[in-house]
Amino acid sequence: MNKLIYKTIKMSLGFTAAVLLASLFKLDFPVSAGIITILNMLESKKESARVAWRRLYSTAAGLILAVIVFSVFGYKTLNLGIFLLIIIPVADRLNAREGIVVNIVLASHLLTYHSISIYILLNEFALVVLGAITALVLNLHMPDKESHLIDMQAEVEKKNAGSLMDHEFKHQKPLYHS
Repeated sequence: MNKLIYKTIKMSLGFTAAVLLASLFKLDFPVSAGIITILNMLESKKESARVAWRRLYSTAAGLILAVIVFSVFGYKTLNLGIFLLIIIPVADRLNAREGIVVNIVLASHLLTYHSISIYILLNEFALVVLGAITALVLNLHMPDKESHLIDMQAEVEKKNAGSLMDHEFKHQKPLYHS
């Protein structure tokens, strides 16, 4: 199957599954779970897992920061800008730049609510967890490029070894002359 078609189908399925699951769990902003799923679908399983983990811990930091910013400065759009001025360098410092966009989306949700509660914070964190898990499950069906490259390397080495042996045999001086 064409790689683009395969990725397109997988992203569409992941988006839809995450949105449906978020709706089933009665989470607010279920479409965000679908978007987070797409953001977590990367080229390799290992990289997808690494990025999912970074998004999770940057989400915790981002939600704490958003609570502080909105509690201190109020629920105004301008304060979302203040949040950005702080979260971008924080995410960079945490080596979690992948979490910046997700944190902006979650902070915009808090702005929309005009309040903060445990329910709201759990909802936001659940969107990220659901999106990350959905992407990881779908990425289990992704061909792992690393193992493919290792197989290709072994094949090349095998061919080269055979070529070298043929070359040496053809150019070897006889041990005795007749």
